[in-house]
Amino acid sequence: MIVTKKSTNLSRKDPSPNKKPYYLIQMKIEYNNLYTHFIFSTLHRIPVIPERNRERIEKYITGIVNHNDSHLYSIFANPEHVHFLISRSPKLSEEGIATIVAESSQRFINDALSFKNQ
Repeated sequence: MIVTKKSTNLSRKDPSPNKKPYYLIQMKIEYNNLYTHFIFSTLHRIPVIPERNRERIEKYITGIVNHNDSHLYSIFANPEHVHFLISRSPKLSEEGIATIVAESSQRFINDALSFKNQ
């Protein structure tokens, strides 16, 4: 008696017995709720943010936060301080995002809005 192997079709791969079908594969889903409320104050709490520039400063800070993979929920610029609530990216620490926003907004207020002499 002669035993021969069955010929296999090389163009079609047989699924491995160890692999799960595609509909049973579990995907890792991550949820990060890293909410932080920041309050930035002007130097000596001097009111240097006029009402006419409040919206521009708020939009600028919103752009900085969004550009750093975070989400801004609320912001309000008072004449001597700014409040904002964000959900930050887990890639950034609270100190990291605070430094980025503080340095960028300080440059924006001092240079673009010309508050140097006020």
